[in-house]
Amino acid sequence: MADDVHFRDLEDLKVPSRKLWLILLAVIIVGAGLYRYFSTRTPGEKNDPVSVEEVVSGESGEQFAAFEDVSAFLIAARQMETDDELVLARNKYWEALAKNVRIKTRREIEARLGALNVAIADSPRRAPEKVEYVVKSGDSLKVIARKHGTTVELLQRSNEIMDPNRIMAGDRLRVMAGKFSIEVSKARNDLLVLMNGKYFKRYGVATGKYERTPSGTFEIREKTVEPTWWRPDGKSFAFGEKENILGTRWMRILPTGDTPPARGYGIHGTRDETTIGQSVSAGCIRMRNKDVEELYDLVPEGTPVTITE
Repeated sequence: MADDVHFRDLEDLKVPSRKLWLILLAVIIVGAGLYRYFSTRTPGEKNDPVSVEEVVSGESGEQFAAFEDVSAFLIAARQMETDDELVLARNKYWEALAKNVRIKTRREIEARLGALNVAIADSPRRAPEKVEYVVKSGDSLKVIARKHGTTVELLQRSNEIMDPNRIMAGDRLRVMAGKFSIEVSKARNDLLVLMNGKYFKRYGVATGKYERTPSGTFEIREKTVEPTWWRPDGKSFAFGEKENILGTRWMRILPTGDTPPARGYGIHGTRDETTIGQSVSAGCIRMRNKDVEELYDLVPEGTPVTITE
């Protein structure tokens, strides 16, 4: 009986309307949100919404932050290019690339950076990644390249040496000493070249059908110009034969570290450039011939390669 009275008493209490409390709570939540937005917003920042493409591709990042205005960097970089200050222009593009920018802008910056990086590497101009070297008696381009971890092709071209067999003691060279590394994404079908850990250039590639390209860490161990292709049944096809699928260059890669053993894989050119950007190969990484020739001249044997899903 006492319990029954107790509950009847509670039910008889007059309390404020629930609807009023819900309205007050909503006002508080909205007010707090507006305060946080205006208190943390950078003055002059544009509300540039994240596109569906960027969300789907994952390139918008973890937070939907407003994109940064990098026009000042790009204008300055373009002027530096016009003034032939390529190293300074590259630095400005690197600064811009570090900002939170739209995919289209990022691609444009990467394209300019790639062109500049190759132009700087290919020329005798000074750059932080190059060292001065005086040719000694008994030196050859092969010896100098091995000593500095670069390639004979890049050493010859960047110093405008017409005949690699006619260098003389006392000649002054500028030698690439920057360390290259390669990252291949099977999901994006692209190959990213880094120099000393910074963006150098990105290339489109084709990777293995049904994920046949192995993932892990590798190293370039063998490089061949105009390679012969050995079919799985043991039959060989010389460069230029219709059946040869390797294009103009071949760079063999072998596993390193904890990556499981894998043989027969490499980075090579292709006669069918329509396959670039697709997952269609038997497991190797295909490139356009002009791209693989450029990469071949840049990276020496021993260059680390990381392949990710």
